[in-house]
Amino acid sequence: MSTLKDILAALQAAVCAGDAAGDLIADHSGDPFARILLQQTRLATARHRESRDMLRAAIFASKKKKQNSLP
Repeated sequence: MSTLKDILAALQAAVCAGDAAGDLIADHSGDPFARILLQQTRLATARHRESRDMLRAAIFASKKKKQNSLP
């Protein structure tokens, strides 16, 4: 079973891969198909980035809540 840290690491890897793919696709920006693919890659990367940031915030809030509940 995956932990939250595993999921966070996977989301971070997806963001990095999306950024790298976007850079490679941008080299072929004259091709109409490449422009569509670049747009879709950027949208997917933005969604991964947003999910990663929300999960990171949830983990931080959970840790902070645990620290505040300790005597």
